Amino acid sequence: MKRIRLGRMMSRPMVDAILEIKENNRYMKGIFSYVGFDTKWIGFHDEKRAGG
Repeated sequence: MKRIRLGRMMSRPMVDAILEIKENNRYMKGIFSYVGFDTKWIGFHDEKRAGG
């Protein structure tokens, strides 16, 4: 089974733009697109955990 991890690194200007949005019911995937910053994909190899 393929494991999928989701995470984001954001610039300070992007964080500030998101925080300016006055929305109570936030659909974050939509908001990330709405604020209009570029997206870059970073690949990585997910090592199996030894424990925990």
